Amino acid sequence: MGVDMVYDDLLDNIAEQLSAPGHTELLEKIRNPEVCIHLALCREPYIQYMISGKKTIESRITKNKCMPYGKVEKGDLVILKQTSGPVLAVFSVAEVNSFDTRYISLPEIRHTYQKQLCIHDDWWENKKDARYAALIGIREIAALQPIRLALEKNRQSWIILRERGKKPGVPLNIADEAASFYPYAGIDQLQEAFKTGKLTVKELVLLFLNRIAEFDRGDNGLKAVLEINPDALFLAGALDRKLAGGERTGALFGIPVLIKDNINTSDRMHTRAGSFALKDNYAPTDAAIVKKLREADAVLLGKANMTEFANFMTDGEMPDGYSACGGQVINPYVREKTPGGSSSGSAVAVAAGFCTAAIGTETCGSIVSPSGQNGIVGIKPTMGLVGRSGIIPISSTLDTAGPMARTVRDAAIVLDVISGEDPEDPATFRQPVPACADAAAESSLTGLKIGIYRPETTACQEMNKARFAFLCKKMREEGAILTDNLEFHEDFNVWHITKYEFKSAMNYYLSKCHADTNIRTLSDIIACHEAYPDIALRYGQRNLTEIEAHTGGNLTEPEYLRMLIRRDEVIQSFDALFAKYDIDIIMCETYNNTIAPFTGFPSLILPIGQREDKLPINCYFMARRFQEKTLIKAAAAIEKLLGVTLRPVL
Repeated sequence: MGVDMVYDDLLDNIAEQLSAPGHTELLEKIRNPEVCIHLALCREPYIQYMISGKKTIESRITKNKCMPYGKVEKGDLVILKQTSGPVLAVFSVAEVNSFDTRYISLPEIRHTYQKQLCIHDDWWENKKDARYAALIGIREIAALQPIRLALEKNRQSWIILRERGKKPGVPLNIADEAASFYPYAGIDQLQEAFKTGKLTVKELVLLFLNRIAEFDRGDNGLKAVLEINPDALFLAGALDRKLAGGERTGALFGIPVLIKDNINTSDRMHTRAGSFALKDNYAPTDAAIVKKLREADAVLLGKANMTEFANFMTDGEMPDGYSACGGQVINPYVREKTPGGSSSGSAVAVAAGFCTAAIGTETCGSIVSPSGQNGIVGIKPTMGLVGRSGIIPISSTLDTAGPMARTVRDAAIVLDVISGEDPEDPATFRQPVPACADAAAESSLTGLKIGIYRPETTACQEMNKARFAFLCKKMREEGAILTDNLEFHEDFNVWHITKYEFKSAMNYYLSKCHADTNIRTLSDIIACHEAYPDIALRYGQRNLTEIEAHTGGNLTEPEYLRMLIRRDEVIQSFDALFAKYDIDIIMCETYNNTIAPFTGFPSLILPIGQREDKLPINCYFMARRFQEKTLIKAAAAIEKLLGVTLRPVL
């Protein structure tokens, strides 16, 4: 009996089984004649792996370009039939990534997706000569009571049961497999593609715009991107002409970067910090780091959403990633979990493939926290390494900007670009500027002295503890020298600095805005919010009103001055701690967000695994001041050692 003879009965049988509660989406799709339905033959135990959630990506990797390559799309249904057995399950397609090994090698595909594919080692060996790979993410799967289905002998292992109507595609001049690969490619890979003519900067920008349109906008979008640069395509075209003309190119040539919405850009984009009060603010000049990005030939793709006023409006009431201008940023791994803050949009955009890299800012954890929640690399530089002028402030003592990327090397390349003296920031004067990208290339753990810190005050899930223990074991095997159970005080209250500096810093920033902006002081911000409470005060503004009422803005309060002295004492004590234990870096069992921010020491967060609930597991590192090279060398070596590359299913 051929498939055509049993087609209607098969779908009716599956629809009847899906009528039970809990499978509404699958039932609607199987009844919708516009939805394409596929039948895939699979061997066990892989169907059971998919049903249990252990395997979250189905794949077909072949020598020849055959189904489902290029034929399956997001939203399709796939019915799973056991080879020489019954139909056992049906799933909805979350995302499809198609690869040609001319663009990405099979070992790279294995390295990136092995955890989600859950494929045995011998299978990969049999596929070593394969050319094409179709990776099909599973959104929702339902186990079925076995349905006997007789197929013709030698029938293909992938069959389209019901065709879809043709949908208009994005007018790109590159192959589908390249369109899937490049949004997640590294800086080196992209620049090689530009030089060899496989890709243009304009095509890359179009790819990112397409992903933002598909996954970031609308009711179910991630809301990571607050604004697109209206000149992005023109900038990309100019860079393509620069390359064609043989001109010298910068370190970030052609790389699309999203900028956190509290960083000035003197173009046609706003700078709002997500705030309704600053919704019409256009910056008169570029921030110092934005000037450096432009000089390095980066493409400023747009502004990233963020927790409003860098999570400083309220005292815990506002959720991470919410702003009045941009709404709620969503974690792409588990939508109900926090995306981290305040650089939420920057982190989610990098994780979701909306840009190659992003810039975040941190006062107390706002780079490393969202980077950790979204499985990417975030670096908070030493205070004074990166210029702060042109950034909507919280604290003149603690604020800094830093890179967020998918790999240590990409983050290091961006850090090299934005580091260095800022004429308007005395903290950067005559400070050392390490060459961080070189350190990523020279990664090694041999002889590296690492202190292990296990915070007693911070809960750590057993799964995270186990992964951290595994990492420590592997590092010792690679020649690292570990000193366990460091002891030091960790409860540094940054509020006693930020609450006094905020009014002074904010009023100075606002004084430099365009003259036609009617928001000139912190008091004006508060009054604007109070005039539009339904829009601007969904979570209140407790911190702002308290600071306006109880601080003078002149930085003369005794509590504040004593805290500056205390901070300097802590910096000296941490310098002494590194010397006492004779260590190069500190590695924390779980993330702690007060030590490095309070002291100005550099910190880095790196994904080291993934939990069963899909959330990333990360590791947090600190180093001596201006020792970013040591930090990056260690992180790059661990990244290479573990081979962890996370990617959410959108």
